[in-house]
Amino acid sequence: IILAVAAEFLESNDIVGMTSGLIFGPNFIVVILIRTAHVVASYEAAQDKDRVRKLEKLSAGVPQAQIDDASKNDKDKALTFFIRYSTQIRSKQYQFLAFLVACAMNVTIYIVFITLTDPTDELTQTIFVAAVVLIYIGAIIVLSIKMRPVNDGLGIKQELKSCGYTAMFAVAGYAITLNIIPEEKGRREISDGFIFLGIFLVIFFLIAQPLYRSYQWEKRLIEDRKLAGRSASGVRRYKFSSMDSDHELLTLLDDEEGFDIFNQFLIKEFSSENLSFFDQLKEFLLAFESKDQVDKAEMAESFLNIYETYVKANSPEWVNLSGTIVAEFAAAKERVASGKYTSTDLLKTVKDAEREIFGLIATDSFLRFRRTEEYEEYCEVSGVSI
Repeated sequence: IILAVAAEFLESNDIVGMTSGLIFGPNFIVVILIRTAHVVASYEAAQDKDRVRKLEKLSAGVPQAQIDDASKNDKDKALTFFIRYSTQIRSKQYQFLAFLVACAMNVTIYIVFITLTDPTDELTQTIFVAAVVLIYIGAIIVLSIKMRPVNDGLGIKQELKSCGYTAMFAVAGYAITLNIIPEEKGRREISDGFIFLGIFLVIFFLIAQPLYRSYQWEKRLIEDRKLAGRSASGVRRYKFSSMDSDHELLTLLDDEEGFDIFNQFLIKEFSSENLSFFDQLKEFLLAFESKDQVDKAEMAESFLNIYETYVKANSPEWVNLSGTIVAEFAAAKERVASGKYTSTDLLKTVKDAEREIFGLIATDSFLRFRRTEEYEEYCEVSGVSI
């Protein structure tokens, strides 16, 4: 913005007014592209993890050599750019670095533009600007295609698309008016108006629209929670246990096809880590709860793996748990590290976490899933009553 405003005072070169279009516009588009790449990387990485999980299930009882060959061939096909560099794309530090590099490139392009192009050579200017715009439009098209499978229940796609279209509209309007409207008819004022209109719309799409969607979603969530037996604030009205065998969600998760359908829905809503966490907790309890003799070292290793993957701050699949459960996990981890733990301690911590994450899934994402066509079709095929 500073560069664009400063350019308005440099009247020595008419082309310098293009700063707003060639620096401010592309810099903003870069922000949208980085955010969209983050969404795509999160989605495709979750899909890849689900693919690996299914491969491990299918490979039960198969010779290890065949598993390795199948896994390698399948993995080579699945490793797209967004999966291969998922960790970097989703890192805030890498995103900030990418933004700085892109800004530097945009400034360089602008400097080249005003130093190497003749102000009177409109054809060269048009070709130069068109080449830059096509690069960004190409990136937008690729990411838009990649975003198609993502569910828009949280309004992410709509927000990014609105901002992307707004940026292209503002930059295109700015560039066109500079070339077709005479100076004496307010060319500068009209072209600048496109930029300011774009800024206003961006503020609306980035702030006002998400807030409005959140308000709508909160109203619907309050109604759903009341139907699910909770108060509007989310406090349970009755004793809720993750071992309620007749609960609709547990029935769904006990069925392999139902589990996969629900997991795909969560992947599209970027909350599959909740179900993965619940599944790992259930596996932990199945492995250690009913045994008379427990291998404490194996149990501790499994517990620490759950903590490092799901509970620890900024872990690979960080789950949004209450402070009480996080503190309980942290205390248990310290006891494991010091060797002063019992199997009862770890089982209690895991059971508490299982109960909480099941309740979160049941009264949040599952309620959204129940309204989908996928769930209706599953119920028709499996004979489950809605």
